[in-house]
Amino acid sequence: MSKLGFFALLLYVLVVLLRPQDYQTLVFEMPIIFILEMVMLVSWFLTRKRFDAPQYLLLFFLYITVVISRVLYGGVSLGLEAAQDFFLTQVLTFVLMANILTTADRQRAFLNAFVLGTMVMALHSIDQSLDPNKIGWTGEQAVLRNDGPEPLWQTRYIGIFEDPNDLGMVLSCAIPFILYLYRSAANFFMRAVQFVNFALHIYAIYLTNSRGTMLSVAVMFGVWILLRYGGIKMLMQALIISAIIPSVLPTRMFISGDESSQDRIDAWYEGTLMLKDNPVFGVGYNAFLEYHYKTAHNSWVLAFAEMGLVGYYCWTALMFTSLYMVWVCQKDFKETVLSASHMAAYNKEKALAGAVMFAMIGAFSCAFFLSRTYSVVLFMLAALAVSQFHRYKDNFPTVAFKPMAKRMVWISLGILVAINLTIRVNTV
Repeated sequence: MSKLGFFALLLYVLVVLLRPQDYQTLVFEMPIIFILEMVMLVSWFLTRKRFDAPQYLLLFFLYITVVISRVLYGGVSLGLEAAQDFFLTQVLTFVLMANILTTADRQRAFLNAFVLGTMVMALHSIDQSLDPNKIGWTGEQAVLRNDGPEPLWQTRYIGIFEDPNDLGMVLSCAIPFILYLYRSAANFFMRAVQFVNFALHIYAIYLTNSRGTMLSVAVMFGVWILLRYGGIKMLMQALIISAIIPSVLPTRMFISGDESSQDRIDAWYEGTLMLKDNPVFGVGYNAFLEYHYKTAHNSWVLAFAEMGLVGYYCWTALMFTSLYMVWVCQKDFKETVLSASHMAAYNKEKALAGAVMFAMIGAFSCAFFLSRTYSVVLFMLAALAVSQFHRYKDNFPTVAFKPMAKRMVWISLGILVAINLTIRVNTV
């Protein structure tokens, strides 16, 4: 992939995160994202094209399901609109990213661009919280919630991140990237920069007052403890952390049975009814709100409600196969003895895979309580996994990636059962 395509990708991720096109100024009314996608697409046509990962086939069938579901329950015009929207936002982003990030250095540069964008978003949250009227430099005001025992503010950004939960999710995904950049920094100054950036992100996440986001950070940290220590050490640290958390997190984190929580369970229940009535293709892409007054508040519920069992399986398999890939990539190399140079290259890839794996774990934790089935951030993370799969096939061909299709059936069924059990427990 040409350097022009790679440069366009770095600009693309910054534009997706910082949303200059959503500012109320004339200069940004041009279709910046579309232009950058076309530059990447042209560059891709002129270089090697790869489709040797199972996610490509899953994405193809997911795309077909999205279109069919909307045509069946919305007509041809809405089907064509869905085809264009999903292709440009999810399909094209995934394919181009997976093919452009051909080296570990390119992926590291992408992570730097990503955390640069989220750092600006974190600073915006802090600026918003400090303003007397809770208005940030974008002109966006924080959200005032009154559905708990006391009013509280939730900071947010603009565009697709104007929901505090969306902002929190992308900030939490950046945490593993920041820690990776800190550990691999070349000098003290760069480590200091990443340390400050880490602190900014943690504080900005706190300011979102998003329970799902705070849970995702806790899950990432818990999995890290499990993988690093395990056994008694893990249990002891978990007990210590559980004793500290209630004294430092917002009270909203521990409210159960409030209006927001009950609305979530109601939405999950309505989603299961939509699946029961339309089990194959669902009620149609982006059509959940046509059947219920609030969104699903769960990415898996949204997937099976809008796209039926076909789309639900394809989406779940796409995401969890990507998680499996980075899990394999971050493990120790044991197949054969590598030369010093190959071992150095492998260690670099392994560290990158670990960062992506934890980012995906955090994103999935958020997604279980948010309707982010079609979030471009999730598809970016999946593309990062596929780009590493490509590089492993080329540089470390003895690393084995097991077929996951049958396992994904059981994972999909397991999540479906877990959601239904949660609904039953909370509606007794």
